[in-house]
Amino acid sequence: MSYKLKLSKSKLYALMCDHVKECNLPPLRKCDFHHLGRTYWMYYCHPVSSDLIRVTVTTVLGTPMIRFRNEDEATDFIQEYLTIDSLLKGNMLEEVSG
Repeated sequence: MSYKLKLSKSKLYALMCDHVKECNLPPLRKCDFHHLGRTYWMYYCHPVSSDLIRVTVTTVLGTPMIRFRNEDEATDFIQEYLTIDSLLKGNMLEEVSG
């Protein structure tokens, strides 16, 4: 089966919460959400340091990946591949024919 990412602001926020262990996320309403094609971005200001954080969810060679990047310091601090099963459980994938 083939799938494509299908995220909303709330689904991406839930995915972010699964990957940030120390609860340094602002409320959902303070995050900016954008997407283009099969790539999704969420921007927020870190509650402690006030740095701009960009979270990207996309597929790399068919494998979904999440990446947290501190834009002010130009560093990545979380970069993980996501499992298809976890995305299916969260209703974050859409089945496509082909």
